[in-house]
Formats: sequence, structure tokens, C-alpha cells
Amino acid sequence: MAYESERSLILKGISMGLIHVLAGPDHLSALAALAVGTSYKSFVLGFRWGIGHSTGLIVVAIIFIALKGDLDLRTLGRYCDSLVGVFMI
Repeated sequence: MAYESERSLILKGISMGLIHVLAGPDHLSALAALAVGTSYKSFVLGFRWGIGHSTGLIVVAIIFIALKGDLDLRTLGRYCDSLVGVFMI
């Protein structure tokens, strides 16, 4: 029973990640502007971008799994929003 739940959660996560990347104009416009040039340069840029996103998601997933649900999402959300703001500046 737990295996079905975990598999369903993983599939939902992958689906949401794909929607986030493919339907997010901010991601597509950033890559399009930087991908002008040779196809190899474009490939390397896309690969680096994908690895960066995946690494961040894996780190967050490991933290969530390690905490086993003992996490205050409101506090974490405020902290993460502030951190994103700093990186955007």
C-alpha cells in the first residue's frame, strides 16, 4: 500500500515539474535568449540549466524525506520567498 502511495507521489512530482518547465514563460524566455548561437552551445546551456534545477530539487527532496513531515511550511515558505528575492536582485 505504501509503495503505491510513494509511486503516485513521484509521478505527481514529475508531472508538476514538467508543467512548471514547459508552461513557464520565464524559463523558456530565459533559455531562448541565452541559446542563440551554435547548437552545441545551446545544448550545453540547456544541460547545465537542467542539472541546476534537478540538483536543487533533489536537495529539497532529501531534506523533506529526512524531516519525515516535521516541517513548518509557512516559515519555510517565507524564508524561501526571501531567498528567491535576494537571488533575483
